[in-house]
Amino acid sequence: MWHKKKYRVECLETKLNHSAVPSIRSAKLVYVNGAGRLCHQYDLQAYKTERCHREQIVLNGVPLIQIHSPGYSTSNSLLCTGWGIEHADCPELAQVGEVLNQDYTNLEETIEGLTPFLTLLKSGLYMIADIQCFPTDGDGRFFWAVPNELTEQPATAVQLLPEEIYSAVGGQPVFVYPTQSAECYCEERVQHYLDRFRNSSARPRAIVYKTGEFLNMILDGHHKACAAARLGEMLDCIQIVPCSNPVIDLSGECEEDYSTRIQFGYIWVKRSELPLKYRLQGLNCEAEKKQFDAVLSKMAGRQWEEDYLDSPSHYPTVEEYTMMVELGIFWETEISDEQINQLYQDWTIQNQMRIASVLTVMAKKGDPRLKQTAITCIQQEPTDIWVHSKAYRALATIKEDNEVEQIFIDYLVEHSDPSDPIVQEIDQYWNK
Repeated sequence: MWHKKKYRVECLETKLNHSAVPSIRSAKLVYVNGAGRLCHQYDLQAYKTERCHREQIVLNGVPLIQIHSPGYSTSNSLLCTGWGIEHADCPELAQVGEVLNQDYTNLEETIEGLTPFLTLLKSGLYMIADIQCFPTDGDGRFFWAVPNELTEQPATAVQLLPEEIYSAVGGQPVFVYPTQSAECYCEERVQHYLDRFRNSSARPRAIVYKTGEFLNMILDGHHKACAAARLGEMLDCIQIVPCSNPVIDLSGECEEDYSTRIQFGYIWVKRSELPLKYRLQGLNCEAEKKQFDAVLSKMAGRQWEEDYLDSPSHYPTVEEYTMMVELGIFWETEISDEQINQLYQDWTIQNQMRIASVLTVMAKKGDPRLKQTAITCIQQEPTDIWVHSKAYRALATIKEDNEVEQIFIDYLVEHSDPSDPIVQEIDQYWNK
């Protein structure tokens, strides 16, 4: 076949330290000698005239996703879908779909099976990762229920944490965005994957491509993501991460970090650890700079069922997930009673914020310890008002509970300021 004659994917032995991205289970660095049929296009004219970064990611010339960025990592980009990946005429995607639907064994074998599709990428270095994602966009929406127009998307930007922590977090792509038209939805396919997920310990993967600090676009696996959402579980994915920095000249004119290291999101690789022939490689997008018009998307429009629209309540938002990562509270790992007690015994502002993240996880997962953990947090003194409000928000997820309602009444008796964040949380409890 054509990809065997001319194009190739080579797995490098370079070890990757992916501990900074807890959702990654394993990762490999690969070099792709590819056809460039799946690539980024940048509108250089828009930057010159409007100082705005306009970008499209295209497959066989068909726009899959549109991005309008202000050019600052901490500013949200505007995001919109393209024409629909089903119009890209890509038999390679259907071919690797069969590989992804098999029981997963290991990343190396999967990369080999994905070669026909991976060689559609532009030539360069990529990280391929086995990762878990949430079937939401990170902003409270079911991943497939996105609008047709450009919409501000928080998951595209680095997140700034509260002043008590004063930090910024990015490079955690755990949310997903569609590339397939909603009219392609098939309930029979979803039921197939529901059965697979319930009955198989080696679940099939989706394939996603990193498009923002916290976001991936789904290339194959929309119905798998639907099944995960229905079950309130995470989506297993094979993730493609392009090199973040372009080919550079090692003449000393660039910053030292970029002259000695290559970046894949928040994962760095020393150039000295690469095979000699790849040390100057990166992702060079010069050939993809062109002027283009915004694409009129018609992907949305299906009336989604309530179980889909309500599914984001089982997952964190990008803001909540950022806090978890920064404080070392991992969604995938259950925190023990002993660990919770240790946080209460050392009631620093950092541990107060950790308890707030623990409460978020408990509320999303329906943990039976939620009520007592939140009450204990409220009783702790002194407690930061932001943390206190998170405890009341957690209690507000518990409906028709006399003890919870009495706690809310007691607070309202002593506090009536409508700008009080806790009063606002309690008001929402009775107004929903």
